[in-house]
Amino acid sequence: MRYRELPYVFFIGFNRTATRSIHRLFVLQGIPSVHWHKNRIVIKMLRNITRGRKILSGYDSQYLVFSDVILATERILIEGNSFFRELYRDYPGSLFVLNNRPTQKWIKSRVRQKGGDFLRRQLLLLSTQDSEVAVKLWENQKNRHEEDVRSFFSNKPEQFLEIDIEAADFVEKLSSKLPYKLNAENWQVVGRSTNSVITET
Repeated sequence: MRYRELPYVFFIGFNRTATRSIHRLFVLQGIPSVHWHKNRIVIKMLRNITRGRKILSGYDSQYLVFSDVILATERILIEGNSFFRELYRDYPGSLFVLNNRPTQKWIKSRVRQKGGDFLRRQLLLLSTQDSEVAVKLWENQKNRHEEDVRSFFSNKPEQFLEIDIEAADFVEKLSSKLPYKLNAENWQVVGRSTNSVITET
């Protein structure tokens, strides 16, 4: 398989939508994939934008699949999936996948992430101790992002796939949009949140 002839695949759902499982699926397939990279992907994207380069310059020569593109610290949170228009502009012929899950399950997973640390950092950014404020923000962001993505790709169906991560035929649906068949045996949930330190909403 000649990787340079394969399309880029951008997963433009949020974190806590099976991004580590998706990354593992492609890695085991032998497809160069990168997941989060400890905030570095978004940092690079921002630098490239300011310098007039392709948004993933520096990563685009190493990887074909990108997932969990987020920058999250105690002082800043940038959802890199919001740059899907720039990715479309810079990488013609790519596949964009809106990896999704029911909103309330997604919120509960974010609340539990790293024993509640993701929520704690969000509350610091919002200068509040009220978890409902963060939850409402996340819900609004998710709804707005999904609407924007669906609208943008409404006339580009060949380059877009929206898929529920809980779908039994997840791998088959994903493979149907790719020039290669993914091995369903490599699909399993990893990174599941297990610790809930805050009352779920």
